Amino acid sequence: MNRFISIAMIIALTAVFAFSHGKSTRLGARAAFNMSTTVLEKGMKNEFGGGWEAGLLAGIPIAGTMTFNPGLNFVYRQPVNLKSYNRHEYAISAPFLIQIMPFGGPIFYANGGLQVDFPFSFQSRKGATTFYYDDRAPVDVGAVAGAGLFLAGERVAIDWKVSLGLMDYDSKNRNHNYGKLFQSALGLVY
Repeated sequence: MNRFISIAMIIALTAVFAFSHGKSTRLGARAAFNMSTTVLEKGMKNEFGGGWEAGLLAGIPIAGTMTFNPGLNFVYRQPVNLKSYNRHEYAISAPFLIQIMPFGGPIFYANGGLQVDFPFSFQSRKGATTFYYDDRAPVDVGAVAGAGLFLAGERVAIDWKVSLGLMDYDSKNRNHNYGKLFQSALGLVY
């Protein structure tokens, strides 16, 4: 619980500082192809599963070439992808990123921060049978790092983000411990 309070305070302070800066806020959209997996027990091999995400984001200036980038995404992913068994799910994802342009210009940027996911509609497939599972953790919090390249001024960009979960993927750990969620996404931002 203390971890959640600390994360919420950092996000709130960053947002207050960003909104008080006075420059104009930009709103945009993002569409991405994602790959996800979980770290499994020894002896089990999990492949990356494909998916997609689409959402909205904001660019709130903080200082100079630094901006606060909160967002809201709708995500489809397949984090458990074994030979005869896989899991897929949908999630509402809220990234809270700080973006910097280390070279001062509008060409390259790096970003990092936290992402909070609220997964829902969990389904498993074993052969031709589809069923729901109930051992999924209700919230994922992950550390995010990424980079991007502006293609047209500061309006259109290609970005790549990697997220590593800080919490366990499943909450009850009945049959398997699926460990932490790992995600990677290649996106187009406008």
